[in-house]
Amino acid sequence: MKTEYLRTAKNSYMIVKDADFEFESYELEMVLQNDLKNLVPMQVLVADGKVEYWFDVTGMKTLEQELSVADADREMIKLLLESICSVKMELEEYLLDDKDIPYTMGMIFRNRTGNRIQFCYIPGYHCGDYPGIRKLFEELMQRLNHTDQEAVRMTYGIYEICALAEPVLEDYLEILYGNANQTDAVCNANLDKNERFMISVDSQNNQRENHPNAWKKGDINWNREYLTSEQITDTKRKEAGTDKRKAESKETKEGREKQETGWRSPFLRRGKRKKHTLDMDYYGPEKEEATAVVAESMPDFNAGETVCFSESSFHSIWELVYMGDGIEKNLVLDRFPYIIGKNSSLADGILLAQTVSRVHARILQENDTLFLEDHNSTNGTYLNGHLIPMNTRMPLQEGDRLIFATEEFVLKSKMVR
Repeated sequence: MKTEYLRTAKNSYMIVKDADFEFESYELEMVLQNDLKNLVPMQVLVADGKVEYWFDVTGMKTLEQELSVADADREMIKLLLESICSVKMELEEYLLDDKDIPYTMGMIFRNRTGNRIQFCYIPGYHCGDYPGIRKLFEELMQRLNHTDQEAVRMTYGIYEICALAEPVLEDYLEILYGNANQTDAVCNANLDKNERFMISVDSQNNQRENHPNAWKKGDINWNREYLTSEQITDTKRKEAGTDKRKAESKETKEGREKQETGWRSPFLRRGKRKKHTLDMDYYGPEKEEATAVVAESMPDFNAGETVCFSESSFHSIWELVYMGDGIEKNLVLDRFPYIIGKNSSLADGILLAQTVSRVHARILQENDTLFLEDHNSTNGTYLNGHLIPMNTRMPLQEGDRLIFATEEFVLKSKMVR
């Protein structure tokens, strides 16, 4: 099974090919003859003897496109779970199985107003070896806003159920409107390591508060001064050697001084003793004699060589140069993916024209190659005059003309510092 996209002047279609599954004829009739509000409108065409399913996705965006702009929050997850419940109940009324719904991000659509999610129904899809809803929530956990605890609770709650068995309607309702105890259990089960560590520390502090006698402050003398071995030795030396130092005769000192300096006059000896005493009482860093140093320049290892710095100080960037007659400005592609649209909180390159969609298109970069992708915009995206389909990456090169609705740009590369 493969999917293709087609864009006309008025409509956008997702075409599913090679979906050769066995199914009961009434299943297809039920979908074609009835207006199921939770399903994307579908037509069946036969080309070269093969069945093709054409889904009208005009004005819709896939879940993958939505999450490429912003992470899933509680509103998104709640809308998704409620939509799954609605489609399950609606299909049961027509004796259809929701296992024939591809629960993949590229085949789940959100309408233009954002208040409804619709699914694609392919008869006999459950016969193929394709991932179920568990795979969907695995991908959602990677696109989740983990600061939103309610979104984390619902997403991980469904995923834990998927790990045991296929979720049923009651499981979704329990996650959506369950009791508070189960909510707390799911949240605590999915905390990261840092949060678990903080909780364990808090629990230890609570235990200490509940058991104040666990540490008895009186058992420890907090004011006691502990002496090092050097301080103890010095103290003993002061106690035992005071009298000995007082009894030392003047002659002994003079004799020791004579051995060190030889014979000198009393005046010289007095000066030497004074200097010696100062040196003994000085506890700062040892004074060093100043030595004259001649500064020498470092050898130039590149002497005689020619060095060019111009290339290293410049680099190339991509820019969309505005060619229209409106009030738009040039767009510098300083990050990828680079989102272009009217919504200032979601788009990197903001366009002011009313014909531009909130999230109109995006430009990606892979292996130094740029690609243009339309986000199923209302008035379309054109590459060199050709209307490009949604969810289709078109390679770009310098000089290409890009038109977002009515606003035209030219892709250029320039060198900057």
